[in-house]
Amino acid sequence: MPRRLRQWLEYLCTPVDAASLAVVRIVLGAMIAWDVVRYFQTGWISEYYILPKWYFPYLYLEWVRPWPGQWMYAHFAAMLVVALLVAVGLYYRTVIVLLFLTYTYVFLLDKSTYMNHYYLISLLCFLFIWMQPHREFSLDRWRHPELPQTVPRWNVLLLRAQLLIVYFYGAIAKLNPDWLAGEPMYSEIVRHGPDVPAIAYHFPPVKGSSGVQRTLRFAQHLPRFGWRPIVLTITPKARRRYMNSLFYEHRPSFAYEKKRSGDEDRFVPELRVGKNGVDGVYDADPCRNPDAVKFDVGSAGYREAGVTHQVTNPGSTPMRVIEVELK
Repeated sequence: MPRRLRQWLEYLCTPVDAASLAVVRIVLGAMIAWDVVRYFQTGWISEYYILPKWYFPYLYLEWVRPWPGQWMYAHFAAMLVVALLVAVGLYYRTVIVLLFLTYTYVFLLDKSTYMNHYYLISLLCFLFIWMQPHREFSLDRWRHPELPQTVPRWNVLLLRAQLLIVYFYGAIAKLNPDWLAGEPMYSEIVRHGPDVPAIAYHFPPVKGSSGVQRTLRFAQHLPRFGWRPIVLTITPKARRRYMNSLFYEHRPSFAYEKKRSGDEDRFVPELRVGKNGVDGVYDADPCRNPDAVKFDVGSAGYREAGVTHQVTNPGSTPMRVIEVELK
C-alpha cells in the first residue's frame, strides 16, 4: 500500500471523542419525534395521507403508496417510538435503520409535501446507519460499558461534509440578482407607500404551517418602522384547525369579526391598493366575471350581497385585518 494512502487511512480511522456525534443523534431523534407529535396534533396525517384521493409520486416511485385505512396512524406511531429510541440510544443499530425506512417512506409518498429539510433529515438518518454515535450519552453504553467513548474520525468528517454540501450549494443558489438585491425582503414589505398589503392564507387564529410566522411577525413589528400592515386573509371559521395561543398573544394588535365559514378551496384573491382603501377582486367561479368588493379604511368585508362590515382595532398598533369569505 502506498505510504500516502496508508497515512490517509490512518488519519480517517484515528479515534476521536464521540460526544459531538452523540449530541447530533439526540437532537435528530428528538426533532423527528417532536415532528411526529405535531402531525398527530394538527391532523396532518389524515389530511395529507388518508383523505386525499390523488397523490403526486416521485419519478419511478409510483409504487410507493400510503398504507390503507387508518394504518398511517400506526406508521407514524412506530416512527415516534423508533425516533425516541434513537434519541436515547437504545438498540441503536436496529432502530436507526427503522427510523431511516419509516421517515423516508413518508418523505417519498407525495412530492407536493416536499421540503429540503425533510430531504436532509432522510440523508442524515442514512448516514447515521454507518456511524457509531451511540458510544456516548446512550442507554446502549449503559448496557455495554465496554463500548469505547470514541469513534473513528471519518464519522465526524462525513457529517461535516454532508452539512458543508447543503450550506455551500444553498449559498451558491442564492448568488442571483434577486437575492443579492434583497428582493425576498423587499417583496415582503413592498416598495411604495406606508401601507403594506399582504395576502396570507394561513394567519392566526387559523392553525397552519410555519408559513404563519412570516406574515404574523412582519405584521407585528413593521409598525415600529412606520409601516401600516394590511392583512388579507380568510375568515378563521373557514378552516378546521385553530391556534388561539398566537391569536390571543397579539390580541391588542388584531381585530376579527367572526363570520360564517366559506369555501376555502375557492379562495383566489387579487389585492389592489387604491387612494381610498383596498380593492379586493375575487374570482370564485372562473366561468363568469369575478366579483369585486370594496374595502374602505378600517373595514373588513366578505362577499354576501355586497355587504361590508366595519371592525375596530382595540390596540395601539395601527393594523387591520381583512377577512374574506366566499359563498
